[in-house]
Amino acid sequence: MNSPPVGIIRCSHVTVRYVREKEGALRDLSFSAEPGERIALAGANGAGKSTLLLTLAGMLLPAEGSLSVGGVPVCQSRIGELRKKTGLLFQNPEDQLFMPTVEEDLCFGPRNYGMDEETLEEKLDALLQNLGMAGLRERSIHHLSGGEKRLAALAGILIMEPDLLLLDEPGSFLDPAARRKLIRILSDLKTAMIIATHDFDLARRLCTRTLILKVGRIRADAPGSSLLDDAEALERWGL
Repeated sequence: MNSPPVGIIRCSHVTVRYVREKEGALRDLSFSAEPGERIALAGANGAGKSTLLLTLAGMLLPAEGSLSVGGVPVCQSRIGELRKKTGLLFQNPEDQLFMPTVEEDLCFGPRNYGMDEETLEEKLDALLQNLGMAGLRERSIHHLSGGEKRLAALAGILIMEPDLLLLDEPGSFLDPAARRKLIRILSDLKTAMIIATHDFDLARRLCTRTLILKVGRIRADAPGSSLLDDAEALERWGL
């Protein structure tokens, strides 16, 4: 008998606390996600959206409950495996780009994990072409526009081929043209993703499911973007 497929996320009664905090930033969270799902994560500022992304990436650890990504438990002893499963895009690309040029930044992760140079060159060429970034390969990070920095940060994640993308306000810092390009790129991906965002139009265009967080708890979970069109409920959730 074949084993059942491993869900991309299995979260059961998870509580996450910051140091010296009695109340959890996330409280008794339970949900699951399957490969290929695109989940919009909505909630007012302070609801716990970024905390959840950081926890899924293994940068914070649950104080209570159980959490796994791609079958790998989120715990200190499995952090190395977990980092290969997830790709976290920070809200501000300035926090993510640190090498002198686009090429060096994109190559840093694969080289750190021991990818051979021939394979890396092939992946780099293909990725830059697919993202329309071939002309930026040797560009200094400091000379990129806001939209170009966002794409470079995303490319640095995609070259690692994670099973789960964790995107924190991916539409921020973008002008309308760059935002449209980002939506097109993300819509073409088959990778599962969780998008923490206040941009409901972006969520409607990209996501197959919506989770609403309020004060660290899941208040609603529904297919599609119907929750984002319920004005009365949005008012209740502080949105």
